[in-house]
Amino acid sequence: MSNFKHDLDRFLDCNKLSKNFINKVTALIVFPGVQAVLSYRIRCWFARHKLGILEIIMLRIEEVIYGSSLLRYYGVQIGAGLYMPHPFGIVIGGATIGKNFTIAQNCTIGGKTPVGAFGVEPVSWYSDKRIIIGDWVFMGAGSCILGPVTIGDNVIIGANSVVTNNIPSNVMVAGVPARIIRQREPY
Repeated sequence: MSNFKHDLDRFLDCNKLSKNFINKVTALIVFPGVQAVLSYRIRCWFARHKLGILEIIMLRIEEVIYGSSLLRYYGVQIGAGLYMPHPFGIVIGGATIGKNFTIAQNCTIGGKTPVGAFGVEPVSWYSDKRIIIGDWVFMGAGSCILGPVTIGDNVIIGANSVVTNNIPSNVMVAGVPARIIRQREPY
């Protein structure tokens, strides 16, 4: 649960709130993004402690409340500092994501082929067909990352962009398909 402490601190930083007890409790009660991240971290804890049925029950609750699926059982691994300001309509499968990742509403991260459909094998955590996303990446509303691809550190993906190729570090990309539109200063 140490990742969640970083997630909560990042939420407070992003919203320019002090890290006092009242603000932390308020964030947990009021903000769905904080609740969705906490739910994902609890599911990860359930999985590590071989409580798979509880993990699946929580996933189904998340899907009903937020319409989002962070599919840990398809090998999703997300570093500390996850920030989801609007956690609705998000689907993530078969990805390893670095620290301080921000994802807006209605985003998809997944393979180019239907997972589990028509006999296609799911992308597992050890597969070379995974999506790798670096640290300090921002994904704008409605954007998609369709892999396998690698996204570098300190990248901004513009709203409604579709990433189908590798993206280097320290850039801003946008469009369909996504292209580099600007270089960024290293973070």
